[in-house]
Amino acid sequence: MKAKIAILTSIAAAAGLSVMAAAPANAEEAEPSSATTSSYAPDCVAQIEALPESGLSKEDCKVTSTLKVEDSFVATAADIAASALSDADKAEILNRRARGAITAKHWSQFTTGAAYTRTHNGTFYYDGSRVWVTTQTSGYTGSHQCFTNYSVGFNLTGTACNESGSASARNLYSAWDVNPNGTPVVYNVSMTATVKANGTITGYGATVG
Repeated sequence: MKAKIAILTSIAAAAGLSVMAAAPANAEEAEPSSATTSSYAPDCVAQIEALPESGLSKEDCKVTSTLKVEDSFVATAADIAASALSDADKAEILNRRARGAITAKHWSQFTTGAAYTRTHNGTFYYDGSRVWVTTQTSGYTGSHQCFTNYSVGFNLTGTACNESGSASARNLYSAWDVNPNGTPVVYNVSMTATVKANGTITGYGATVG
């Protein structure tokens, strides 16, 4: 209970009462909390086969991508009443919760290469018919950010981080070029997470080429 209250209070304070209500009634069965896939970048494999002097092996071309999504936080009336929020804020949150209109989830997707990891993550909001991320809708704005966790012996350049799609599904995209230090080998890796109006998320694997 204390953990729920702390989450509720911090979310309300930091995001202007951006509290997650109960999931819409038409939401599909929850996606797995995480899933992982691995593959070899074909452009990388082709280049090292053509350049044996690079000293690289196929394992230097392996990429593993994982997508994680957190359960939506449902604030009960008891949680709200016991929180440190003002009476006015409690009333507003209870009103939104009763409407069951706005729900949010946090997610992250990361790809690990031979000696580097790239991540993009954020928060998306949905109401059963719409989903949105970086644009404000109904007073709520989510987020999307891309970054390098670490890189040893690999230059990561040409990074891209963008969003596209429709009101019912948003595609969150991250891409970068990989260059093993001291070699002429350069290949591209990308990953996409698609968030949907029913609160589900897909896109576990990295796209490589």
